[in-house]
Amino acid sequence: MKHLILMRHSYAASNNPAWSDHERPLTERGRELATATASLLPDFPLDRIVHSDAARTSQTAELIQAGCGSDPQMRAAAELYLATSAAYLNAAAEFAAEDDDIVMIIGHNPGMASLIYSLGNESLSITPGSVAVFELNGNDWTSLRDSRPVAELRTFISEGVRRDNGTERPG
Repeated sequence: MKHLILMRHSYAASNNPAWSDHERPLTERGRELATATASLLPDFPLDRIVHSDAARTSQTAELIQAGCGSDPQMRAAAELYLATSAAYLNAAAEFAAEDDDIVMIIGHNPGMASLIYSLGNESLSITPGSVAVFELNGNDWTSLRDSRPVAELRTFISEGVRRDNGTERPG
């Protein structure tokens, strides 16, 4: 069974004339939250992390990789910067290896929130650092390309709290 994990990057610095939007780094709070979130993922051994090439998503991905308990392959994808929900699915289909079981995509709102909502059929607040873990009905990543896959929301993490099938557990 394949799992697709979708994450909105963690908290980033506010608009600052010293940086373009693409260059905005994580704040200290953002780094702490990404590290805490990674510690909530040990039962999802990541095979691959695909992320936008923006500074805040790259930094989030590095912290997840360092703290998740597995050693996932990393891939920065310029096309995921402020991408649509369809672009995130296409990236999973394009960059996941056939033998990958668990792939994480890290991106931006509004595309990430739109995708989580459409797959989960549930209204969730997608704050920075939010993670949605979906179990996919099928074993072929390429089926994600340009389609709406059948998926079930198994786990949702927000602000350091993990909810598995409706049951909350603090981080």
